[in-house]
Amino acid sequence: MSKFFTSFTLSIIFFLFLSCDNKSNSKPSPAPKTQEQTSTQKSDSNDPHANFVGAKTCAECHQKEHEEWLGSDHEKAMALADEKTVLANFDNQTLEVNGVTHRFYRAENGDFMVETDNEKGEMVSYKVEYVLGHEPLQQYMVKMPGNRIQCLHTAWDTNKKEWYHLYKNENPPAGDWLHWTGQGMTWNSQCADCHTTNTQVNYDRASNSFNTNYSEGFVSCESCHGPGKNHVDHYKGDKSIVDDLIKLTKKSGTTQQEELNRCAPCHGLRSRLDHAANPHGAIGDNYAMNLARNGQYQADGQILTEVFVYGSFTQSRHHRFGLRCSDCHNPHSGKTKFPGNKTCTQCHLPDQYDTPKHTFHTDAEDSKCINCHMPGRFYMGVDFRHDHSFRIPRPDLSQRYNTSNACNDCHTDRTFNWAAQAIEKNYGPTRKAHFSEVLLSLRNNEPGSVERALQLLKTPELTPEMGRAAILSELPATYSLEVVRLIEKQLTDPSDLVRYAAVEICDPLSAAEKLRLLTPILKDKIRSVRQEAAFVLSSIADADFPSKDRNARKKAEDEFIQANESTGDSPGGLLRYGIFNERKGQQEEALDLYRASLKVDKLFHPARSAMATLYSRQGKNDLAEKELRIIISQYPQLAQFQYMIGQLLAEEARYMEAQKHFAKAAQLPNCPPQVFRNWGLTMEKMGQHEQALKIYHSGLRLYPGYGELRAFVQRIEGAKQQQQEREQRRQQQLQQQPPQ
Repeated sequence: MSKFFTSFTLSIIFFLFLSCDNKSNSKPSPAPKTQEQTSTQKSDSNDPHANFVGAKTCAECHQKEHEEWLGSDHEKAMALADEKTVLANFDNQTLEVNGVTHRFYRAENGDFMVETDNEKGEMVSYKVEYVLGHEPLQQYMVKMPGNRIQCLHTAWDTNKKEWYHLYKNENPPAGDWLHWTGQGMTWNSQCADCHTTNTQVNYDRASNSFNTNYSEGFVSCESCHGPGKNHVDHYKGDKSIVDDLIKLTKKSGTTQQEELNRCAPCHGLRSRLDHAANPHGAIGDNYAMNLARNGQYQADGQILTEVFVYGSFTQSRHHRFGLRCSDCHNPHSGKTKFPGNKTCTQCHLPDQYDTPKHTFHTDAEDSKCINCHMPGRFYMGVDFRHDHSFRIPRPDLSQRYNTSNACNDCHTDRTFNWAAQAIEKNYGPTRKAHFSEVLLSLRNNEPGSVERALQLLKTPELTPEMGRAAILSELPATYSLEVVRLIEKQLTDPSDLVRYAAVEICDPLSAAEKLRLLTPILKDKIRSVRQEAAFVLSSIADADFPSKDRNARKKAEDEFIQANESTGDSPGGLLRYGIFNERKGQQEEALDLYRASLKVDKLFHPARSAMATLYSRQGKNDLAEKELRIIISQYPQLAQFQYMIGQLLAEEARYMEAQKHFAKAAQLPNCPPQVFRNWGLTMEKMGQHEQALKIYHSGLRLYPGYGELRAFVQRIEGAKQQQQEREQRRQQQLQQQPPQ
């Protein structure tokens, strides 16, 4: 299989870092600890809960904050299922979804029960053990083998007072990763650390079981402020004990980043780096925060899938100029500080902005700042969440790139063009420059997009850090000297998001360039950045690694291995661990990890494509083809896999079969430009040069900046021109010959 095929496959799977948590004691615990269990706990230096004192202790001195917290989403994050906490109707109710009838009832002993389909599709009754949340929905959880706690797909809409299904449209079947019995709905690794305090996930890959426990079964004071025992002992009279409680007020000198270290892990999309978080650590020491990836976010960086808040907030001017969560939100109640527009007019002059002269709306509801600058989406069916990138609506970009905008979110009966004209009429013909214009240009392969990106990245003070990280991650993998120099500069950026992205895009570089740029990063102050450097450098053999840097490499790789051992029930974690092993030359270990990933989720195509690529490297094209055919049977709409099997067949000189798959890929959304390159080359191999020329032209219409296609067109048209000129000379020579 070609070198390009391999790199293309890895580019698909490179950023799928789905993660859970870490290796546990070998003996699983029977159940998570409750608040009552931990309140009587004796101090033990080996006990991770020993220094956590509980919310009731905090309330003795901090009554005002405690009262604000009571009834909040944090206080109601999770609870044991009982008469007080269960909000749903369990009076023998039913819900029929996609041919499955779910029943909700009470057992004779009063237990809350759900009859639903198990992992085999059989109808089974389960006792509800815990509840998650309280509004606008409440979820219910049951116990499963291996000390797993699973979240049911059926939830209670607390506003409409009715049962509904979270994934009615997706309809994940029994056995699927996203089915309620699958790993995607495992509370231990997917939910626990943001719904409890001081969570110890403790997954053991060998026994495929959990030993999950926590200090309190909700989000309490110490979730944000860290363990309180030293603080309590200090203020109860023992001044020799250092008060190490995490202070989160401006008066205490807390910085914006220090506050984000506490908020972002649960209000951002990320993967865990250890079995439990260090409350005093930076975000990147406990988690690898996801970048604003296309597909998870809209192409311009607006929210799309369930990405929470951090990724959009770090795209905003608010973040760039130092605003923090607590400037707008009461951290104890979770509510905005003031009603209506008053939260915004703390900073934005009301005479200038909270007026029809600015909003061009007279109705109070329509004139809310958040409606235009924080549009949102529904998640989990009924939960509306706002985009925190605080953008100015850009319907002109919607016209060009089909992104959403706040104007058309409300005026659904109007066109993008209508909205763009309204903006121009009210605010003039020019728009303020925004990094999303460069990001969109890059993601659409427009001519000059790379040059615009380089120029923007040279002025970091003008662009939010997530915007810079997203743009870096989109740079094409054919790097000029100027791009390499830019990457080198970004590797020293103050933002660990930017440094992480810069490390990530070093993957296509030569071994010499990787060593030059990344060996210093093995000692980066942030763990997620160090681990990414270890991953990118993993393809370089130990013998080729500078001796002075081998110790730093070993430490960073050990951190990487520890983190990925902790994600052993996650298909993405197993995949990434497999890629690492493959790069280290441990091919059979890699194949075992890819198979393990598919055992967790049989539909997880990145693991199957990685396995196909490795089989091809081993010369086992028959096995590679088998895996690729499974993928296209599961995902016929994904262009990259139609392309990959076409490439495999072309390399085996099965040109007729190959061109059929290339043709399918070209008709599908998100078709990569390489499809047209290899489709055209295949047609040339078959002697169909005119057809190849048409294919190259059709590719250029979609990707006008793809220079290789243009070169192929010039080559064929040049050859045609030369042929015509030779024919003309031959005809002239024939005409000049005397008649016989």
